[in-house]
Amino acid sequence: MDITDIQEDFIFLLNNQYIEIGKYANNIEWIKITAKLYNQIWHDMTDENHKLFMLLAGRELNDPQLRYFKNHLFNEGLDIAELFLMAVVCRQFEAAKAIIDFGYDMNKEFEIMAYELFICSQMNGSRFCVDFYIEQGLKITDTLLKEIMKYAEENRNDFYYDKAVALVAELKLYKSE
Repeated sequence: MDITDIQEDFIFLLNNQYIEIGKYANNIEWIKITAKLYNQIWHDMTDENHKLFMLLAGRELNDPQLRYFKNHLFNEGLDIAELFLMAVVCRQFEAAKAIIDFGYDMNKEFEIMAYELFICSQMNGSRFCVDFYIEQGLKITDTLLKEIMKYAEENRNDFYYDKAVALVAELKLYKSE
């Protein structure tokens, strides 16, 4: 049995914890949108902005989708930082590059990037996020490293402090200052 495009998208949403399913006797009984997806997509968002986020939650964008995405980045109420982070997390690198080309500056948004790097440090297999940010010109500065450690200190009861320390030590190899 071949997996359809819709099934692939459903599996992607499930694997990335955007939806949850409840099973009863091997049948799907309920499907629930997680707070992660709700907070990123539907909270006080226009239909146009909603479409941009939804484009990222599937397979790699084809050319018409990428053109649509690029043409709608200037959009009232759009949280461009959140859209950028979602593009990277969903491995939609062409869309993330389009956001950078649009004018998003990771280096000016050092608090957002510090928090994102802190979260990346906690997840196995999220090294691609760090690599992408560095490849796209994220400057590793003392300010950024201190901010990552601030998040690690503030959240040490809920997250692995040692993983954040290890990431900061590794990032020092890429330091820009």
